[in-house]
Amino acid sequence: MSKSTPAPRLCEVCGDPVFARTWCARHYHNWQRHGTPVIPRPADLPGEIWRPVVGYEGLYEVSSLARVWSTYRNGTMLKTHPRKKGGYGELTLMRDGVQTTHLVHWLVAAAFLGPCPDGQEVRHLDGNAGNSVVSNLAYGDHSTNIRDSVRHGTQRNTRKEECPQGHEYTPENTYSWPNKKTGRPERHCRICKRDQMNERYRQGKVTPRIADLSPEQLATRREKQKIANRRFREKQKASRPAPELPF
Repeated sequence: MSKSTPAPRLCEVCGDPVFARTWCARHYHNWQRHGTPVIPRPADLPGEIWRPVVGYEGLYEVSSLARVWSTYRNGTMLKTHPRKKGGYGELTLMRDGVQTTHLVHWLVAAAFLGPCPDGQEVRHLDGNAGNSVVSNLAYGDHSTNIRDSVRHGTQRNTRKEECPQGHEYTPENTYSWPNKKTGRPERHCRICKRDQMNERYRQGKVTPRIADLSPEQLATRREKQKIANRRFREKQKASRPAPELPF
């Protein structure tokens, strides 16, 4: 009779194949270095709550204060690095030999706020991209997120103090007009708009608005209008028939 193949031994901690004793290679090396297969986390901060990272259960844990603990890397607190674009904190997680970069605020939101609804994203309520604690996060659509950035002054266009031509955005030189595609109001420079309208006026494409004219142009326009009105009255007077005399 053929002997039956014995069932593979599994690690008593994570269920991976046993490397030595009753643990896998990772937990066995933890036992060799630290005397325990599972390295305990450092002391929690006040009010800190830990939950498994979604998709990395048993390997990583994330706290409500945006700290990430790794049992995969021999029990270490992972360092968060700011992303060059936007300043969001990010780190690299590993599963089955594959490394993937994740944003910390998405890990916290998925663990504590639940799955993200379709068409929504994570908002930072105080406008600080590096503050990823759960009390500072909420789900919302893209337009709400953009309005938050405008209100907090972190939106790139709100930080501009001059137009592309170098004219300062003063209250007298600034007006608001809705964007054709999004409908959201945008700042525009009055000087640039006036120069643009004057150039189109010289080309005969459009008649400029009175508000966009300089004082010299306004005076010239009024003189031309007076001359045109006088010629129109003279023409009307000349075209009138002579009154019929009663005799």
